[in-house]
Formats: sequence, structure tokens, C-alpha cells
Amino acid sequence: MMKHRVRWILIVPVAIILASLGVGLVWRAHSVSKVSFESQLTLVDRPEGYCPTTVPILVVDAAARVIFNQIISVNDCQSINLSSVMSGANGQLTIYFKPPQALARSVVVNAAQVTRLTEAILLGDATGDNIIDQEDENFVQKHLFSTELGSLQKAADLDRDGKVTALDLSLTRLNRGVGQTRPDHKSWQEGALR
Repeated sequence: MMKHRVRWILIVPVAIILASLGVGLVWRAHSVSKVSFESQLTLVDRPEGYCPTTVPILVVDAAARVIFNQIISVNDCQSINLSSVMSGANGQLTIYFKPPQALARSVVVNAAQVTRLTEAILLGDATGDNIIDQEDENFVQKHLFSTELGSLQKAADLDRDGKVTALDLSLTRLNRGVGQTRPDHKSWQEGALR
């Protein structure tokens, strides 16, 4: 009789511990499954003062159909929430984006996967034509060392530090190139819905 009692004294606490562990694991798995992950694009390699507030985004599916074309807010000067872009989309997507005064870029993603992307921005497009070339360099050079920033001088202040300096000029020299063209063949200025 004593032997059976010892068994029960050991079995009952062990069963209670195992049951509470099982409930804890089930509760934790349930709570983790409710966490929603946001798809996000983070702009990196940007000067400290550069803080875009919006970015035009264009998304095409694998058949090159435009499924999203809007201007999206930029959070904390660098994060673009792509959840609205990714919701309801399937398969491979190409996301095109053009930060102000930078070359347009594109990235290919799988819509079904949680995505955290980082993309470097290439500043230097002072003229807004999605090309960093001699025209941009001449434009910045014309406004070099401007102390009063009107709208033209602000376009030449590529790093947005409040003045047109040699750094702005060097960005037009270092980042020469042509940005991604929009697949709908519109310019970035006319193509984004406002």
C-alpha cells in the first residue's frame, strides 16, 4: 500500500508540471502565431540630414502588370512599410521606388514571404530626371556655397544639410548613372499618383 502511495505522490506532481508546461507551450505558440510581420524596405547609406518624407512606389507582377502605383510615406527618414503593397499579391513582384534626388531602384521579391529589405540610395539627381550626369554636376556647382536656399538651391542641397557644399558636388560625381526606368514608360515625375 505504501508503495502505491509513493508512486502517486511522485506521479501527480510530475503530471501537473508536464500539463502546465504543455499549456504554456500551446499558449506561447498561439500568441506567436498572432504576431503580424510587416514587409519593410529600409533606405541605407544616406547622409544624416537626408530625410525623405514620401517615395513613389510602383509594383509589377511576373506578367509585368502594374498592381500598385502610389506615393508612400517614409517613416523615421528611412523605413517604407510595404504591407499595403504586398497584401493580396502573389508570386514574384518587382518593386520600383525613387527617393527624392536619388536614382530610382528596383528589387525583386516573393510576395508570399515576409520581407525585410535594405537598399542603398544613390543621391545626386539634382535635376530630377533619374540620371546623375554632367547636368547635375553643373547644377550643383552653380549653387555651390549658397547661403540662402531658395527652391533651386534646395534641389542642389542633395544631402539636405541646409547648405550646398563640396559633399553635394561629390555625390554628383560618385553616383553617376541612370536609375531604373518605370515599366509603364512614364517619367517618375508624371507617373506616380498624387
